[in-house]
Amino acid sequence: MGPPCSGSLSLMTFLPGLDQPALPTTVVWDMAMTAYNFGHGHPMAPERMELTARLAGSLGLLDLAHVTVAAPEVAHDNELCAVHSPEFVAAVRRVSANPDMPDLKRGLGTEDDPAFAGMHEASAR
Repeated sequence: MGPPCSGSLSLMTFLPGLDQPALPTTVVWDMAMTAYNFGHGHPMAPERMELTARLAGSLGLLDLAHVTVAAPEVAHDNELCAVHSPEFVAAVRRVSANPDMPDLKRGLGTEDDPAFAGMHEASAR
């Protein structure tokens, strides 16, 4: 048996079955997505999102024939209101403009969903 780091590795080493036919896959990514910042210590840190995208790119996952990388489009209010109440969308806009005035009734400004300037614009991506 050779030294522990001898030989060559490929994606097949880590992702068995990668040589099988794959379905078309779209990875939604753009550096603008790192504007979504819940603050220090929150698990959805912009650095983690950026590092994940860079790792996927350096492993060649984003260059696979069946993978397309697409920037997200900004959702309009009518699209947001398909899944959120108009009152909630308005509340996010208010808190986004003034993060020091959270809307705790709607969970905006809590530990799980901290308020930050620009949160409406960032979350509409």
